[in-house]
Amino acid sequence: MEIELTAELLVDAAQLSDVRLAPDGRRAAYVVKKGPRSAVWVNGERFSWGEGADDQPRWSPDGRTLAFRSDRAGKAQIYLLPAAGGGEARQLTDEAGGVHAFAWSPRGDRIAFTAPDPHDPPDPEVAGEDPPYHRLRSIAAAGGSLETLFAEKRHVGAFAWSPDGSDIAFVARSSPEVESGAHPCTVETARGRTLARLPAPPGALRWLSAGIFHTGSVAMRPCSSACLYRLDPPVRVAAGDDACLAGLCGDGPDDLALLIARGLGTVLCRIDPATGTATTIRAPSFGEGELRDASVVGEHWAAVVALPDRPPEVLIDGRSVARHGFADVAWGRQEAFRWKGADGLDLDGVLTLPPGPVKMPLPLICLVHGGPYGRVTPGVQPGPGAAAWSQWLATSGYAVLQPNYRGGMGHGEAFAAAARGRVGREDWQDVITSVDTAVARSIADPNRLGIGGWSQGGFMSAWAITQTRRFRGAVIGAGVSDWNSMVMNSDLPSFEAALGGGRPWDGSGPHAAALISPISFARAARTPALILHGREDARVPVNQAIGFYRALRDAGCPAELVIYPREPHGFRERAHQLDVLRRVRAWYGRCLG
Repeated sequence: MEIELTAELLVDAAQLSDVRLAPDGRRAAYVVKKGPRSAVWVNGERFSWGEGADDQPRWSPDGRTLAFRSDRAGKAQIYLLPAAGGGEARQLTDEAGGVHAFAWSPRGDRIAFTAPDPHDPPDPEVAGEDPPYHRLRSIAAAGGSLETLFAEKRHVGAFAWSPDGSDIAFVARSSPEVESGAHPCTVETARGRTLARLPAPPGALRWLSAGIFHTGSVAMRPCSSACLYRLDPPVRVAAGDDACLAGLCGDGPDDLALLIARGLGTVLCRIDPATGTATTIRAPSFGEGELRDASVVGEHWAAVVALPDRPPEVLIDGRSVARHGFADVAWGRQEAFRWKGADGLDLDGVLTLPPGPVKMPLPLICLVHGGPYGRVTPGVQPGPGAAAWSQWLATSGYAVLQPNYRGGMGHGEAFAAAARGRVGREDWQDVITSVDTAVARSIADPNRLGIGGWSQGGFMSAWAITQTRRFRGAVIGAGVSDWNSMVMNSDLPSFEAALGGGRPWDGSGPHAAALISPISFARAARTPALILHGREDARVPVNQAIGFYRALRDAGCPAELVIYPREPHGFRERAHQLDVLRRVRAWYGRCLG
């Protein structure tokens, strides 16, 4: 018997991630997260038993030991357990600042890791003074022998062991600040060699016998398609033109495998390191599930797959080995939605309809994804984030349209770069033409349209109500209202300047950012708007919400502002997550019926 979807079921549902295939190809370790707690599972059975957050499962090269990170004793440390299970996990590290990331050596005798310096914020705080740099260290897997491999006053990011285990390549940048992720960096080795200077830090490194590979973007700047490079000689190996790199997932000694985002689908493929030739391992169609994470070892593979009619599951070589969650919920029905943009470009998205028979047209909510370098794909997405709103709203009677607009991933460089300095232009046309198409196809009732989203989706919703009065209700979650202010206050000023088209100190103006900021046009707004924001949001500071609320109120536009204490950009507290879901559904109910 099917049951009704509730806010509690969504928020408390298991979320699966970080799948890692064992060297024997028969076991997959992965993380199951429920609320603030997470545990490591293997093939459907719980493996770690901490009371906090356990994550980053990593098999030893011989497959006999599984290492993972846990904060059960306070700060996150590395723990070891025999792969056969049983007994207490052995704590390997004791870093005052906790461990950030780690990796086994190819011989399995040592584990390299990055950890921040112990850091107490000064009083008063002096900008840039003694930040908590991440150090690169190595410790014997048997315990005891600890070595600091890089102690300069620079920040260590991604790293990778050499194939023979004699050296480690790592990324070094000037500062641990998030903003430094957009600035030049070097790739160096623990033996003191500088291998390359790059305009932006790579996201991940793999050191194989054929060379060092790293992820990056085509333009090596914000708003650009992700791809794979070989470091020396510098050459792009895969993705970036008409598709985007979605994950680096080779875990065997000389395996190079990728997840490639292409349109609404994700392909798992193996890359020949010497030639760059790609061989497809798995390319599911729309209804067969969406690959969210994967691991490849030799001829074997494992993946987390999101399915359209039940929560995600774990596959090994195509066979399900674990399912987590509830399969007896009456989920909304998902369909691929395709249309043409105002300039004739082929576009795609996902349409979710209420379960069971429905009578068209329906009240429709256009749910806009964040990023903008994000993407909507098929599959049930339980959890507290805005991606779960599609099912939450569809199961209460709405058609939910999620368009993949320009600036997002899955369509290559030209598509991704279209939002650079032009937010609210072509991307907005993609959103509104998707709604036009849903109306023309008699899916949507033109008199009962809503819009909403989080982060960049919140910006697009704020922009929408200043550009048209077609929507009867809007939800603006952690959205941008003023791009100039974002450059001054966000933790990613260079990224925000790229989106907004400039910086407020670039002369006396008029500034290009003002022409694509919702607050500049707030006087035109008449659509009732629910504004949701976290008080401690560093990415999109709360002044964006407060300022837009004041502007709407001054314009006589109905608006409600809800600020959640202690919350960052993505909400963490269960009570707040539940409140958001209930408040969003109630708002659309009042506005659209």
